[in-house]
Amino acid sequence: MYEEKRKNINRGKDIALQYLNYGDRTTYQMVEYLKKKDIEKDDIEEIIKYLKEFKYIDDYRYAEIYARQLEQKGEGREKAIYKMKSKGLSLEIIEEVLAENQLFAFDHQLVKALAIKEKLYIEKGYEEVEGLSRNEIYDKKQKIKGKLARKLQNKGFHSNVIVNVLKDEM
Repeated sequence: MYEEKRKNINRGKDIALQYLNYGDRTTYQMVEYLKKKDIEKDDIEEIIKYLKEFKYIDDYRYAEIYARQLEQKGEGREKAIYKMKSKGLSLEIIEEVLAENQLFAFDHQLVKALAIKEKLYIEKGYEEVEGLSRNEIYDKKQKIKGKLARKLQNKGFHSNVIVNVLKDEM
């Protein structure tokens, strides 16, 4: 009986290590993967303990790397937190990583949002108002501002950032 259990655990470790060959994983992702591979719950706990002991999985390290990737992609803080939670990271780890590494700070988010604003205003011809009536100018600018607000919201920028960007006229 003991030998069979040891054999199952070793098989589970092999499966886990193969899965890690494709990239870092969170504890949650690994547990879910091992469940799909029909590894028993008791064995999964021992496998996770082994993986953590030898630093094959480390949720904090994963959170740091993933948060930096999301920030470089231009994601907003709210969307980044949502995506990190979906990977099974605890809010405690997420908040700690963001605070310690000063990721998604308000000032950085504001600068990124202003860059998005500038690009959108250029693309949509915000300043091209020659020959338009006062009402048409107002409608055009409001339409572009609405698009900007939706775009920033979809990217996960905090409402405070969006409000500051919209009130700051270019």
